[in-house]
Amino acid sequence: MKKIKTLIVTCMVLCLMPAFSYDFKKDVTDGFDTYPLYYNILSSDVFNGYTVEVTYDDTYTEDTEYTNVTIPDSVEHDGIYYHVTAIGGDAFLGQKALESITIPKSVVSITTCPFGAFDACENLSYIYVNSDNPVYDSRNDCNAIIETATNTLLVGSTTTIIPSTVTKIGNVAFMDRAKGCFTIPDNVSEIGVEAFSGNELLTSVQIGSGLEIVGAQAFTQCPALGTVSVSADNGHLMNLDGALVTKDTTRFIYVPAAQAGVYRIPEGVINIADGAFESSQLSLITIPKSTKIIEGSASFNDCAADTIVCKPLTLPTDGYGNTANFWAHNTVLCVPYEALSVYKTAYSSQFSSIIGFSEVEDITEESAVLKWIHEPEVTQYTIDIYQGSTHVAKYTVNNDGEVISSQRFVPSIFHQKMDTTSSSTDYF
Repeated sequence: MKKIKTLIVTCMVLCLMPAFSYDFKKDVTDGFDTYPLYYNILSSDVFNGYTVEVTYDDTYTEDTEYTNVTIPDSVEHDGIYYHVTAIGGDAFLGQKALESITIPKSVVSITTCPFGAFDACENLSYIYVNSDNPVYDSRNDCNAIIETATNTLLVGSTTTIIPSTVTKIGNVAFMDRAKGCFTIPDNVSEIGVEAFSGNELLTSVQIGSGLEIVGAQAFTQCPALGTVSVSADNGHLMNLDGALVTKDTTRFIYVPAAQAGVYRIPEGVINIADGAFESSQLSLITIPKSTKIIEGSASFNDCAADTIVCKPLTLPTDGYGNTANFWAHNTVLCVPYEALSVYKTAYSSQFSSIIGFSEVEDITEESAVLKWIHEPEVTQYTIDIYQGSTHVAKYTVNNDGEVISSQRFVPSIFHQKMDTTSSSTDYF
């Protein structure tokens, strides 16, 4: 019985002890500023050396507001001097007041993704890396952290000018820190995952001739982004009706979130990239029959479209043999009637509703030759007919197949139906 009581008391004491996310903290005096930095001990023996990483303090409801931070080469704790060799994950997470960071030569590891050390530091404008640092640099006073060996820009700031020697922009490098018009120079061949995501004030992106690889969700959550232009000399990417696509038009990468209206992805597109339409303000999106892969769950997440017309007869995959897991909870998914039951089984909880459409061979001057799905709750159909981007006819049809009214422009090959409780929509 004594053993049980002792165990209970011990557990109670441990539960009452504060749980720190750091091993120790030390105040730094930099000019007239004094601020605490928090450290985790990485090693503390003769063989491996005495090293620490800069970390964060999560025991307070309000974080210390940093403005200008200079990380020291070494720090003393309990009579031992430790080399500061790393900046850990979330070290300065969400420090919106942080404007400048100075990194010593001793730091040889910086966590950038996931849980990046400088995530959501939206006002970071000055970055300096000691010129003797063997791993990182801020060449040409670019106000960025660059991995020297790979010429990869890992952390950008609001004032970064990308040097001509940089070939890659890393994951989340400019998250929350790109504004206005941003130019990706010719020398950059790759941008990483979420490289420019979360930039509410980013309005346009100009892509140079060398960019080939665009990471998943590279431009998501950029609500003001209206244009993404591509150099005519780029051999890999191009702009198609405002969207970023591969030159062979087999992969649809991104349509700017601020672009409004209708977007019909052209036939020939096989892949739709993760984040392609996330937060899009388009009212209607059409996916062609040729599409086989929807790469990520965020491809249409939070898009404002009333309707997505998905023409493939077979369910798209994620590129790895699994059924694509995509959704737009406030959107109607319109699919081929032949595949309606399959789509409903796969996506019934991921769209506001799923309805079917059918196609017709011809429409004559006098009448519409229609096929439709008899749904008792629908009493009237408004049919807007398009050929490509040309509006060719408009019909109103009741549930008995009678044409109530019609307006014809030019010959067409498509028709679509919808409940008249919604406004007339051009589906194709």
